[in-house]
Amino acid sequence: MSTPAIQTFTVKRMIGGKQYLRDEDRIHAESWAEAEYLLEFGRHYGMYDSTCEIVGILVEEVEVPDDFIKALLN
Repeated sequence: MSTPAIQTFTVKRMIGGKQYLRDEDRIHAESWAEAEYLLEFGRHYGMYDSTCEIVGILVEEVEVPDDFIKALLN
């Protein structure tokens, strides 16, 4: 039987009314259920606040220019 792969889960956080997906908020876990558990554990110990929620699994990380993001938001 193979060992489950570790996945990277992205966590959304609200700061000053804006949404952020910070690198340091990512959770590494074998399943969505384990990631939810680690998020609750982190909330209990102050690593995450009540605005934090898991929004997806990171598949690939690429550099995105600021101009591209600004164009999407306008």
